Amino acid sequence: MSAAHGRRYPISVVTEARQLAAGDWTPAEIAKVLNRRGIPVARDTVARWVKPDVHLRRNRTSLANARRARAAARLASADPWLRADATPEYKTARLLALDRLGVLDRAQIAAVLTIDFGAPINAAMVSAAIDSGCVPAPWRRADLRSVPDDAPARFAAEAVGVDERTVRRWRAEERRAS
Repeated sequence: MSAAHGRRYPISVVTEARQLAAGDWTPAEIAKVLNRRGIPVARDTVARWVKPDVHLRRNRTSLANARRARAAARLASADPWLRADATPEYKTARLLALDRLGVLDRAQIAAVLTIDFGAPINAAMVSAAIDSGCVPAPWRRADLRSVPDDAPARFAAEAVGVDERTVRRWRAEERRAS
């Protein structure tokens, strides 16, 4: 952290930096000139003044990455047995494999899979999945959490395997809940 962290600068300094940048000076060169004149300023600060669109884009990317990291940490710390990151195909294959074993009834399969994947399902959902080969809706909804919040609904819908309207409804419910 530099000595100038959190410091405010006079508008005349910012204006001068922008004028120098208009004259094809780089942020590093501008920072050197200002530092020589006794104004302690970092190159990144100057870059933020003269190229605000670049920093806005970086901030958005950083925020999206932070959101994804927090979501991953939340999943990891929730329960070590939880496999919420598993794909719908894997979940369905596990469901069908448990059914083929023949030692569990459908309610027991639902209980096991709820523990495994964290999204509660019931015996009726297990029966529907076995009969149709479809992925139960709670699993598809849990998979939406792995898609970045800022991803367009059509991409999220394609990734999760539902329609766009369902993705928008789920996202609205999530926003209301938080």
